[in-house]
Amino acid sequence: MKINYFAFLLLVTSFTLPGYAQQSVKKTLNVGDPAPALTYAKWVQGPNPIKALSPDKTYVLEFWATWCAPCIAAMPHISELSKQYAGKVDFISCDVWETSHGGGKQENYLAKVEKFVKEQYKTGRLTYNVIADNNAEDMANNWLKAAGQNGIPCSFVVQKGQVAWIGHPVYLDSILNLIEQGKYNVNEVRDQKANLQKIAAQQAARRDSVLSVYKAAVQAKSYDKAITVLDEDIVKYPEYKNDLITAKFMVLLDHYGEDKAIAYGTQVANDKDDIPAQILTIRLMERKDLSMRIKDFNASIIRNFTNTKEKFNQPQALNALAELEAIAGNYKNAVEAEKRALKRAEELKDDVNWKPLLSGTTLGEFRAKLKEYEQKAAEKK
Repeated sequence: MKINYFAFLLLVTSFTLPGYAQQSVKKTLNVGDPAPALTYAKWVQGPNPIKALSPDKTYVLEFWATWCAPCIAAMPHISELSKQYAGKVDFISCDVWETSHGGGKQENYLAKVEKFVKEQYKTGRLTYNVIADNNAEDMANNWLKAAGQNGIPCSFVVQKGQVAWIGHPVYLDSILNLIEQGKYNVNEVRDQKANLQKIAAQQAARRDSVLSVYKAAVQAKSYDKAITVLDEDIVKYPEYKNDLITAKFMVLLDHYGEDKAIAYGTQVANDKDDIPAQILTIRLMERKDLSMRIKDFNASIIRNFTNTKEKFNQPQALNALAELEAIAGNYKNAVEAEKRALKRAEELKDDVNWKPLLSGTTLGEFRAKLKEYEQKAAEKK
């Protein structure tokens, strides 16, 4: 059972976050480099299929997936830009990473993608060209991963055959405006990005240095020292708080027992800042050696959030809770949570802000999950 943890996190925090974190790879595509080839499975939408990028034209390539809420939220804005720059800029929307939330091969999702695109086109939300990545995931690998982009939505601007800009589509207005005015300098942007990458590397090295102290204590089996270091660093380095809090929980769980770990986790979950608890939930789900008690505790964090925090009273959050309950073997609870998710989705399906996020197969998927949980709950009796 695969849960959309990151999508759940972004839905209860902010739609401006990337839609899904992929495994990082070494960057091989940067601003100023020649644009990779267009290699895709199918031209899904648009009157004139584009098979290759012309050096005489400007393009916007925007990457998304049907499960990515921020991607869907960005579509109307990009549609407006495509109309504004009609005849000047060709917009190409590329569906990627569908397998991240379902497994199998990318092209197995073509029917789902085509249905989704048709529905979005009818509402006027997605009116520009659309392509779908192939089973080799050439578009995702040669563009996103090669550029070190680990999330979507993500856009690339290509000008004169070279990558001119890479970033979140919310910034496309200013970039395209500068290009239109002839004020955009690729070399300057390339140098700025190189400097930012240098700063990011320095920050990552600092983070690793901070975390290395408690890790060394754990390796030396000085667990009390590791806890002391973590407590001090949580205060000293607030920018790393989420990592440090999760690390402390894991040390307690692995070396002090479930009771102490749960007591600390409960304290974290009751804090006014609920982001560390959400991160902890995600990290726990990445471990394969959890007892049913810890799995139940993990579900209880989100169970409590959905009962007490209005921002968690959303379809995707409740659906995520149902999956957590099922993983913990709490199929009766999973049924109740999925019913709540379905009910909330029905309430919001005509809302102008939620309609695009709940269209397509979402309601059907919720109903299928409910049926699955009901069957497992009956088998457990």
